[in-house]
Amino acid sequence: MTSLHAIISDDTEDADVTTRDLSWVTQFEITDQHYKDFYAEDITFIKFTAIYIDNTSNIIRTVQDTIFLSIPNILGRDELMHIIKSYSILDHTKYSILGILKYNITLSPHNLKSFLHHKTSTLQLGEEYLTTVHKIDTIMFDKTINIFQDINDLVVIFYNPTIGKRYSHSATKRIRISHVNKTTRKNAPISIPVYKM
Repeated sequence: MTSLHAIISDDTEDADVTTRDLSWVTQFEITDQHYKDFYAEDITFIKFTAIYIDNTSNIIRTVQDTIFLSIPNILGRDELMHIIKSYSILDHTKYSILGILKYNITLSPHNLKSFLHHKTSTLQLGEEYLTTVHKIDTIMFDKTINIFQDINDLVVIFYNPTIGKRYSHSATKRIRISHVNKTTRKNAPISIPVYKM
């Protein structure tokens, strides 16, 4: 049995063909590196935004952070619970969740040019990538073009109904007990008038 090296060295014409075949592969790999940013890849991190609002729907503060996913494309339930617990307290005040939104841009490389030159406003274009998360569970993200990976976002809206609320003493209902007959207190009926404030 002859070795491959012996076959190639015996036939110089075949050696040129082999060299040419390898050169086009190398050239393709070099050219392919320029387009690597336009291929859809697994998501290893997402942007996280916490929005804190009061009872009059005014935004008090926003906080942004980067979350690295332990499993690509998946934010596990335990990770989500840890994030919610970490960000539910702001300035020693506990907030509850009003809503969770997921922004996952799933544009395919073939549609990139039409997306960039689309005449519709960017607000309308983004609607198809923004979804509401209805329950606290594992959140799946689809692959994203490499140059758009930093746009993927998880938004948690926190709400505290007591912030921004003005307390009024007139909201307290007062009950006053008055006695009809002041001479015989033990047997006198008690009337409880309620005064409106």
